[in-house]
Amino acid sequence: MEHRQLQFYTAPFPCSRRSFLFISGLSLLSAVSWSCHSSKYKISEFGEPPVIDTFEFEALTVNPKGDILERRPGRANFFREDLGNEVFLDMVKISTGKFFMGASIDERAKMNGLSSEPKHLVSVPSFYLGKYEITQAQWRTVARYGKVKHDLNPDLPHYGRDYVRASEPAEGVSWVEAVEFCERLSRKTKRLYRLPSEAEWEYTCRAGTTTYYHFGEELTPENAALVAQYNQELQDVGSFPPNDFGIYDMHGNVLEWCADKWHTNYEQAPADGSMWETPLDFSEFKHYRVIRGWKSARRSAGEANARVQSPIGFRVACFIP
Repeated sequence: MEHRQLQFYTAPFPCSRRSFLFISGLSLLSAVSWSCHSSKYKISEFGEPPVIDTFEFEALTVNPKGDILERRPGRANFFREDLGNEVFLDMVKISTGKFFMGASIDERAKMNGLSSEPKHLVSVPSFYLGKYEITQAQWRTVARYGKVKHDLNPDLPHYGRDYVRASEPAEGVSWVEAVEFCERLSRKTKRLYRLPSEAEWEYTCRAGTTTYYHFGEELTPENAALVAQYNQELQDVGSFPPNDFGIYDMHGNVLEWCADKWHTNYEQAPADGSMWETPLDFSEFKHYRVIRGWKSARRSAGEANARVQSPIGFRVACFIP
């Protein structure tokens, strides 16, 4: 596995051949209340239909001054996997729906590029998505499962830090390693785990909203304490309020790999929520995959086989018939 800093590609602005953006600043940090992994929830048995449970949460809308404009109680269905060693994985049901994906011409300046155009209607079938980003504990556990195609090191690089917490997100993971994680998890649980498609990711991130963030239009130091954090130190997953689907950390802690190949815009993109696997016209990007995070429609990309010295992680999706 190649160990080097990854450059992120965004669609080129006029006058430049191409533009790379290294997104490590404004990593909106999120964290987890580890009590959410208490034993009060039912455990799904491997190879058996999942046991569906429910959890309650509260989503917020805030203004740039940090004032709470609205509190919305919510309830979501989910199932729990016991990965071993008292490490659990919660998968939340995302219901079927339609949404406008991407950014308009008026919004593109705040999206930092042209790659989120054109805005287009997408229908997304029901699926399950990780309640949180994959944690260090989950990574270490699954990395010790039997190899499918690629080696996985249970101990990810610390990048100059003396230690990492078990409940903070796994970072510095390549797309290839994330896919291997999903394949090992699938073989162990006898369920089909994978990375989410880019459309599934944005649909879930927005959770019915049309603003730049699911909690409002702006992220400022005044409201950051309610919804995220401005520094670059990773936090435990799940401490900040979720969105209206009950999903945490879609705007921060780490950016997240999606399944799709990178395309510089949404021309001819699938409208059914599926992964976009069509080969690229530009051969220099044929090994690039989509990375999402920060704002609801913000896109970037990275080389699939490059391990990253930056906050890149992932969460898993699952289809249950």
